[in-house]
Amino acid sequence: MKRPLEHLGLVKRTLLLSFIAFVCLPLIQMTVISFTATLPTPTTDVGAFTLSNYAGIWSNPSLRSAFLNSIAYVLINIAITIPVAIPAAYAFSRMSFNGDKHLFLAFIAFRITPPVVLTLPISIWILQGFISAIPKEMDETAFLDGYSRPRFI
Repeated sequence: MKRPLEHLGLVKRTLLLSFIAFVCLPLIQMTVISFTATLPTPTTDVGAFTLSNYAGIWSNPSLRSAFLNSIAYVLINIAITIPVAIPAAYAFSRMSFNGDKHLFLAFIAFRITPPVVLTLPISIWILQGFISAIPKEMDETAFLDGYSRPRFI
C-alpha cells in the first residue's frame, strides 16, 4: 500500500522542471533566433543557420556605436557602484546604529526604481549577504594585525 506523501516528491520535481522550462525557453528561443537568418540575402535563405546577424553588429556603424555605448555604460556603472556599495554593505553587516534596519529596508524598497538607480541598492543588498557570511573573527584578526577598518574592507 502506497502512502499519499510518496507522490509529493514527484509533484515537486514536476513543478520544478516546469518552472525551469518556463524560465529557460525564452532564452533558448532568443539564442536560436540570433543564429537564424530573418531577412533573405543572395547567399542565405530565411530560416537558415548563419552568423551574419553577429557580423552585422560590427559592420553597421549605428549598431556598433550602440554596443560600445552599452559596454561603456556598464563599466562606468560598475566603477561607481562597487566602491560605494562595499563600504555600505560592510556597515550594514558589521555595525549597529540607530535606524540601520529601517535604512536597509529603505534600500530594498528602492528596488522598484528605474534600472539606473537600482544598481546601488541591490549591490548593497547582495554584498551585505556576502560580508555577513564572513566570520567576524576575521575582522578582529585584522584589527589585531594592525589593519584599520578602511584598509581591510
